[in-house]
Amino acid sequence: MQPLLQLLHYSLAFVVIWAAGVLGAAEGGPIPLLVIPVAILTVVTVDRRGLWSAPVVVANALGVIAFLATGYEFFRGDLERRVITAGHILTYLTCIFLIQKKGPFQIWLLLAMSILSVAVASILTTDAWLGPALLVYVLAALWTLSVLSLYRAGLRVTERSVADTGASWTAAATGSRIRHGVKSEKTNWVNSRFVAGGVSSTVLSLLLALVFFLFIPRMWISGVTVRAEDTQPLTGFAETVSLGEVGEILESTDLVFDVEFYGFMKETPMPLEEIDRLLKAEPLFRGAVLEQYRDGRWTLGRERELVRYRAVRPIDRETLFSQLIRMQPIGTKVLFCVGFPVGALDENQLAEIHLDRRSYELHRRILSAADVMTYRVFSRVEDLPLPWVETVDARIRRLAYLASLTRFPISLDRIRQYAIEVVGTEKSQALRAYSANMLRAERADGLEGLAGAIADTVGAQMQREAAEKIRNDLQGGKFGYTLKGSVVDPGVDPLVDFLFNRKSGHCEYYASAMTMMLRSLGIPARMISGFKGGQFNSRNGRFEVRQLHAHTWVEAQIDGNWVTYDPTPASRDLDVNEKVEAHNNSRLGTLLEASKNIWGQSMQMTKDQQQRYLYQPVQDRLRLVWNISTGLLSGKISLSEALSATVRRPDKWFSWRGGVVTAVIGVVLLLAARGVRSAMGWGRGRRKSQKQEANARVSVEFYERLMSLLAQAGFKPQPAQTPREFVDGAMGKLLPRLTDRKVDAGATRELVEWFYGVRFGGETLPAARVQEIDSRLTALEQAFSDEAADGKPRAPR
Repeated sequence: MQPLLQLLHYSLAFVVIWAAGVLGAAEGGPIPLLVIPVAILTVVTVDRRGLWSAPVVVANALGVIAFLATGYEFFRGDLERRVITAGHILTYLTCIFLIQKKGPFQIWLLLAMSILSVAVASILTTDAWLGPALLVYVLAALWTLSVLSLYRAGLRVTERSVADTGASWTAAATGSRIRHGVKSEKTNWVNSRFVAGGVSSTVLSLLLALVFFLFIPRMWISGVTVRAEDTQPLTGFAETVSLGEVGEILESTDLVFDVEFYGFMKETPMPLEEIDRLLKAEPLFRGAVLEQYRDGRWTLGRERELVRYRAVRPIDRETLFSQLIRMQPIGTKVLFCVGFPVGALDENQLAEIHLDRRSYELHRRILSAADVMTYRVFSRVEDLPLPWVETVDARIRRLAYLASLTRFPISLDRIRQYAIEVVGTEKSQALRAYSANMLRAERADGLEGLAGAIADTVGAQMQREAAEKIRNDLQGGKFGYTLKGSVVDPGVDPLVDFLFNRKSGHCEYYASAMTMMLRSLGIPARMISGFKGGQFNSRNGRFEVRQLHAHTWVEAQIDGNWVTYDPTPASRDLDVNEKVEAHNNSRLGTLLEASKNIWGQSMQMTKDQQQRYLYQPVQDRLRLVWNISTGLLSGKISLSEALSATVRRPDKWFSWRGGVVTAVIGVVLLLAARGVRSAMGWGRGRRKSQKQEANARVSVEFYERLMSLLAQAGFKPQPAQTPREFVDGAMGKLLPRLTDRKVDAGATRELVEWFYGVRFGGETLPAARVQEIDSRLTALEQAFSDEAADGKPRAPR
């Protein structure tokens, strides 16, 4: 039993260490990892060598200290902090149980702590790595439980051996066994049969777990979020932009979101050709809106004015289209979409989506930035005039907002001079005068008349021409595109250093330069951080956007509408497309991405989606099987018609959802078959068990009869003797007396071997042998009776 106990300790240590690693990775902190060195130390010094162990009193004191240390944090923190604190409590308790001497009770407690640790980890993260980690944990935990069950069964067998044979615990626990009358000192508990049984049980358990995972309705906990400092915004995309950093921007091919485009009130996605006609260029997915620039840093610079929907006139609805976006957790609550949104809805109804009244920025509320999210956006490719008549107060607020987007720092005067050089001195002066007049608060009464309208038209045309000149100048070849950041003159603003010294940079520099050049001419402008481009996946019909598609561009207010300008050179698009193609040609990358997508969709599946993708297909297939079966029995359907109906829709049967449904049905049928087989086996086993019990009763009866006869003769077994040793010793002393009475002592010894074969070897005694045993015991009994009648004393013992 000692090798089996060591195997149990090693298996338990691995389970505990793995659970701690999963919890530590999910939390992103070092405290759960404390279990790892403690487990390694105790499995060697406490479990294997037995050098020390913590007394119960010390363990209880440590437990009280652990609860006091974490109690304040648990009861005073928010829901997220409480979940993390619960993980810390589990870590401390696991360490306390590890330093104790481990009996079955402590082993069960450690397994329970590991299960709870994994459960807490599943709350803190939904990343794709959690799936394989849980699979490894399940395999290790089931193996450990199997070894624990085998160890406890061995203990029970040993205890029964002591009780049945009268041998001491020490003698019975040496590891020897008797099988078919043969004594063996080695017991191979972990054999191929045990391993095969453990593997089959594990596979069946995983199949059942898959069924429960897919079919049990999802229960969501609102407000549980991963700490913001542990989930950084995506590389390349950020809600704030800092210029002047040294180093190279690292790009990733990780999927950010995929999108399906729909026409307004249409149920089928647009094909690629229709998407191209709608967007007319590579799509720009708006994200964060950046309005304030100070010392090389872009921020929003104000409080968001969030509303649920933007008003739309019925006549404008034909210009709308919708996007169904499945967004991965990237550490931001800003949502992305093509065009100018008028409203958005969360498909899973787990979050509220609000729209910033001024910037049209989409922002999620309630749902954590670390959660996968599926949402639908209704938007327009172009910004259109306001669909209502503004009040004077609303117009004043809008003009004040636009005026804030023309602020220009004095430190960037060289950029102002460069903008004048690009546009022209006379037009620059006219533009500044026109813009100043447009943003006057006095224009809020709307009484400019026809002359004012004509002037506005002329001014808007000048603004449009100026914006195009600035964009063309930045794209014209004077500036290069690079992801490497460097600083030539750290004493000037990063924008000045870009335009006049380095003359190369990435999209953030180009968008920043154009935004500030427009502002220097009095044109309201803001910078947009989001994504540009993507790739259409013909396999699933979705447009996929990755991290390396992160991009920034400019929106300028011209003629009352926001117009989009992208001043970054075209070499950026070529570079991104080459990297995406290289990624698509990598089979390993495609496989990993598919695994992450399947995990993410499974984790976020709602009850409605389960009904549509799982419950309903199972019901349909079961109904199909039922209809075909009843039709065959009633003669209404021929066998050929049944086969045709079964394979009529192979596209559905061989899809991944059809595969899941078919697998579920297969598991149910397998369980039913195993149930029938188990019931039949139970009946056979019960009959066999009854027969074995009858044999065991016979063996015990004749063994007890033999012990009674030897006791009459004055022999009693010693505590350390086995039945064979006791009978051998007694027969050796009785040999002369039995020889005189013509009784075969060897035949009496053979009774013990038959007892071993029945009691421990599972042998069945035929009727002839039972009669022979009875005759031998009768002869021995007669010999002792004759001896007593002759008056001979019993042998002293």
